[in-house]
Amino acid sequence: MFQNPPRRGQRRRRVVLEAEDLETLLVRYLNELIYLIQTKGFVPAKARVRIFPQEGGFRLEATLLGEPSRKPSASRGR
Repeated sequence: MFQNPPRRGQRRRRVVLEAEDLETLLVRYLNELIYLIQTKGFVPAKARVRIFPQEGGFRLEATLLGEPSRKPSASRGR
């Protein structure tokens, strides 16, 4: 997905999601990551993810460390 993904992150983002089952929670988490990359330009380098059972389902709390995406420079000579 990235030619040079960040190895560390200076910026922090917190994500909190809820779902009725673990499969749906995974899909929501992956969708959130895609959203952050595509619309906010935030590329996660590391994540701390915790999942808690709760009444009616599960809760995911994640702390993401990352950097703004570096857009590739325009190719020359083409």
